[in-house]
Amino acid sequence: MALLDKALPAFEDLFREVYETTRTLRFNNRVRQHILAVSLHGSVLEIGFGILKSLKDGNGTAAWILLRSLLETHVDLLNIVADAGYDEIMHATLLSQQERLIGAAQMRSTSPLFTEMSTNRTVAQHAQWIKSELKRLKAKGKVPLSVKKRFEKAGQMQLYDGPYWIMSNHTHGNLNVLESRHMEPSPSGFGVEYFRLISDVDANLLVDTSAGVLANSVGAVQSLLEGDHPKGLERIKEKLEVLRSYWGNSA
Repeated sequence: MALLDKALPAFEDLFREVYETTRTLRFNNRVRQHILAVSLHGSVLEIGFGILKSLKDGNGTAAWILLRSLLETHVDLLNIVADAGYDEIMHATLLSQQERLIGAAQMRSTSPLFTEMSTNRTVAQHAQWIKSELKRLKAKGKVPLSVKKRFEKAGQMQLYDGPYWIMSNHTHGNLNVLESRHMEPSPSGFGVEYFRLISDVDANLLVDTSAGVLANSVGAVQSLLEGDHPKGLERIKEKLEVLRSYWGNSA
């Protein structure tokens, strides 16, 4: 029996427990740090559910892509929980992205979107505001962070150098990944297969990493909202341990 078939019910059980615990969260809706943390946790839940659905459908390709996004969202959550001022770094990152888009529109107009942007006076005014806002933020030490720097700030370099690197390898269409995912040698050449059965090695990494992030995410939010004595995490911990008990018994 494939490891994924045995582990998926336990993964779904863990997801339900995290979701139900999330429903009990109470936050101050006037505190920006609380709002952003709960929102990021919501994204973790939704992406985690997408991974669960993808694995149920046997779509490992989609699961890898979603898991990479899940890790990036998780480190942003950890950063906002640890530093209320991280919202300004998120703000600087958004403005920097907008600045690059406007700059591209001004450099070329082959896209209908770019054509409209390059002649829109409001866009030009917004570009000037972006420059001044980024300058103001930089003076406060708030600058856009690369993905690696976001992991580093969150103290999660073990995730960046391990699982995140593997996720990136699986989502960039690298030749070794395409070979393992789709190609099957035969005497007459190569066959190409879609929706191949997810291997036990891949199932282990996909499910274990996703489950750990889901559990850690709700724990991080609770630590912010409830202090040092969060409630409801014991059942999540128990269900995570049940799930992880499969990794040594995949035969």
